[in-house]
Amino acid sequence: MIRRAAVARNRGAAATATLPILAAAVLIAVLAIAPPPAFAGGGYEHTLVGNAADVAMPVAAGLALMGGGTDVDDAFRWMIAKSGG
Repeated sequence: MIRRAAVARNRGAAATATLPILAAAVLIAVLAIAPPPAFAGGGYEHTLVGNAADVAMPVAAGLALMGGGTDVDDAFRWMIAKSGG
């Protein structure tokens, strides 16, 4: 009898432990599906200054893996050159 009560108590603990995980998964799913507030109602305004036809900014893909060092000036110059200015 004592053993059965311990097993039943452990099942309840396992179910209680999975509740926060399930709640977090549901929250992440809802946030992934819902549109961001800035795009949902169109509550922003886009302004263009100048002539859009004469803008030519060549860009190229690149990946800079940095971390831990202090000599990163060349990496930043390389990234800026890839960005088109």
